[in-house]
Amino acid sequence: MENSHNSKRLLIYTPTLKHDDPVFGFSVNWMAEFAKQAGPLVLISRYVDESDVPAGSIGVALGKAWLPRILKIWYSAFKHRKKYDAVFVHMSPEVVLAGWPIWFILRKPIYLWYAHGAIPLALKLAEPLVKLIFASSETGLRLPTPKARFVGQGIDTELFKPNPQIKKENIIITVSRITPAKKYADSLEFLAKYKEKYPNDKWIYQIVGPSLGHEEYIGSLKQKAEQLGLADRFQILPAVEYTQLPAVYQRAKLFLSTSETGSIDKVVLEALVCGVPVIARGAGYQKITGVISFNDKEVTIQKLHDLLETQSVDALAREGVIKEHGLARLICLILDCIK
Repeated sequence: MENSHNSKRLLIYTPTLKHDDPVFGFSVNWMAEFAKQAGPLVLISRYVDESDVPAGSIGVALGKAWLPRILKIWYSAFKHRKKYDAVFVHMSPEVVLAGWPIWFILRKPIYLWYAHGAIPLALKLAEPLVKLIFASSETGLRLPTPKARFVGQGIDTELFKPNPQIKKENIIITVSRITPAKKYADSLEFLAKYKEKYPNDKWIYQIVGPSLGHEEYIGSLKQKAEQLGLADRFQILPAVEYTQLPAVYQRAKLFLSTSETGSIDKVVLEALVCGVPVIARGAGYQKITGVISFNDKEVTIQKLHDLLETQSVDALAREGVIKEHGLARLICLILDCIK
């Protein structure tokens, strides 16, 4: 697919372009794939690690303060106006609003990626200003609009893959931001019921991810684990760099997600493409190979017991993610829609 979309020169905004960012580290791989398929990019972001800017592309760090960021967006948009034909804004409808006046004057069409269950005011205001809004699924964009294009997630299936050299341990993991929306208390209650039915099974539950200031919530989870008799089986571990995540999945027997956001979370797909079975709540997952529904607790408990007894890797789940959510496929679909 390399350079198959050379005519579509892009200016792309992404919140951060740093491989060690605990939330947006994946953006580095996305931008590399955009550059591979579309040629050199103009990249603007709050924070930029120069080593993460694709060869031949331009990286512009905007900084954190909002007003200077807006001014720098305008300056960069004008300065590099002859190097891009369209704008792609990643996960930030506020940036569409901030940059629209200069991009309107320069006659640069704007495209937005948005994948979140919430419908903020900024998204409603940005919708009339953009050509299209890309999203992973219907649950990731709940704003009714004819501009929606549902294109799947972008999972780097070369980075995330099974590794037979890593011995699986009886680890149940969740990889995500540690916030109340993820419903980790429900995970603990489910595992307490599991322990009650299979008291002799050996396992540990690990949440891997950034706290993002939710220290009080983390304290409440540790307290709940103690109350449920899971204190010795529950760990909260700090976030790891994006490139180190595959090893986190590869050593686990199961990925557990009790989040009720309704969106298809990319971490679930990353686990699946590493061959790790998933127990997940939410209608969006039920048609995905390798996902066990969280709805029937008794059935799920039995399946968890069976999984902890094996070393199996789910090859069919990997094939499904590659087909529906592979990164190269996603970028190609996006570029085909950009005029």
